[in-house]
Amino acid sequence: MMSISSQKGIYLIPVEISVALFLSAKLGLPAIIYLIAVVPAALIFFPLGLASGLKNSGNASQTDKLLAVLSGILFASVICLSAVYLFSDGNRNLKTVLELFGLGILGLGIYFHAVRKDTYKFVLHYCFLCIISVIMAV
Repeated sequence: MMSISSQKGIYLIPVEISVALFLSAKLGLPAIIYLIAVVPAALIFFPLGLASGLKNSGNASQTDKLLAVLSGILFASVICLSAVYLFSDGNRNLKTVLELFGLGILGLGIYFHAVRKDTYKFVLHYCFLCIISVIMAV
């Protein structure tokens, strides 16, 4: 399992991405700087998070493992699509895809909170909804 101190740092990644996305979209900071900053974050959530999550899952059920993989894919997709959105100059179809991903993240967050009583994963999902809300606002 991840230690408590390493879990606290994970919360900051989507919040920092949200702030960087807002600054890039509203203040005209170069989108390439945002892209360079978010690629490592996307790698943290999907390939590295998948490897460490499956290794440390122990006696977790298949449903929990599947939902962890699905969450990682959604997180990495939202991060990558937010960078694509900055380069696409406000593509409406991309916003619609991100809205659908947001519904998936919201559903998984509610599941982890209501069924699994896992506050860590619920707050993490909520932080990723902040990225989507910034995209909808710009």
